[in-house]
Amino acid sequence: MKRVFQVILLIIQLLMATGITFLWQTVTADNSKIIIVPDDYQTIQEAIEAATEGDTIYIRAGTYIERVSIIQKDSISIIGEGANVTVIKGPFEAVPQCFDAVITIIHSHNILLKGFKIVPPESGGVEGGIYIVESSNCTITKNIITGFTVSCGSFACKGLSAAIKMEGATDNKIYENHISDNHVGIDLGATRAYSVYPTENNLIYRNNFVNNNDHVRGPTNNIFLKGRRVDVGLQKNFWDNGYEGNYWDDYAGEDSDGDGLGDTPYIIEEENIDHHPLVNPINFSWVRRAGEGASNYPPYITIALITTVIIAAIGICIFAARRSGFLKLRRKHSPKNLLHISM
Repeated sequence: MKRVFQVILLIIQLLMATGITFLWQTVTADNSKIIIVPDDYQTIQEAIEAATEGDTIYIRAGTYIERVSIIQKDSISIIGEGANVTVIKGPFEAVPQCFDAVITIIHSHNILLKGFKIVPPESGGVEGGIYIVESSNCTITKNIITGFTVSCGSFACKGLSAAIKMEGATDNKIYENHISDNHVGIDLGATRAYSVYPTENNLIYRNNFVNNNDHVRGPTNNIFLKGRRVDVGLQKNFWDNGYEGNYWDDYAGEDSDGDGLGDTPYIIEEENIDHHPLVNPINFSWVRRAGEGASNYPPYITIALITTVIIAAIGICIFAARRSGFLKLRRKHSPKNLLHISM
């Protein structure tokens, strides 16, 4: 019996080693790195500066007071442990500068920004939450961006701060974010201060736009829509994925068939229309509160731990079944036993 137990333990150990090695090789097959803040670096900015193409940066729960700049970086994922538990707060500024943002993405591509609450400092301020300049194929998802109401007081800034600003940004995806209590929700190149290129062909859907003075702002010619100012002159962007659009708290349409989608489109301007506006705000399941016990481990470690537990459980079941007699192994007589019997 002892030998059977030892064999089972050996098999479990081999499977664990093989599984973890396989998972690690899968993650690092292209020489990419996993960087964890604050384990490997104390600040998010230090981790970004150390990152190279293909790397993933995981940010543990906590509040990080810093300004983050992603400049000329490609294919980097920056993932927080969860909105509301991983907070990036802008540093204090006595006089906010135009186009300052908590997170700036400039001349970078294929950047993933996920799982953060992005807020300004309690006093002073920065002008924006996320600023994307001449960057493409970036994904902004599962974030809470709120409270950007500080004016820089400059004519160039038009005196307004925004949750997300974009200049010359194309083919980006912004979805499943909660954007609330800002002067502007999304600013699509209001000034073109840093880029002469248009902001176009971005996909923006399944976001909550709540209690912003302006949900969307563009380059020129102020107009008013449903009591809120919206600028025309936008290049074409896409505000739904063909099935679902965004929740706009000033949408006045009806939902006669009860499918959760408005019967009429939400018109931002002629070339920018949400054809499938949501009539109710999205209750995002990914929004956690501190203490809810989510894993602090990156996904590949979590998978390895789950695999280990499953394998161990199988081994224990086999051992218990063997002890109970449910599984009986046929004993084979050795030549010595046979010789003893023949005598």
